[in-house]
Amino acid sequence: MDRPKKGFGVPVYDWLHNDLQYLVKKYFDNKYLRQQDVFNLGKMQVILNAFNSKRNDEYFERLVWHIL
Repeated sequence: MDRPKKGFGVPVYDWLHNDLQYLVKKYFDNKYLRQQDVFNLGKMQVILNAFNSKRNDEYFERLVWHIL
């Protein structure tokens, strides 16, 4: 009770590779991205490939999280 507040980590990596994987597949699909005409397809593919390499790279997991 006498300690200051302490934050906690959010399991973004686990969510995006398991329970929310369907969202990554849907929204990073080239056909879907082409229809939206918002993002650079080449850069999105680079992001997705790095994310899917499962290096547990926090940069790419956060980037995918923010794009979603």
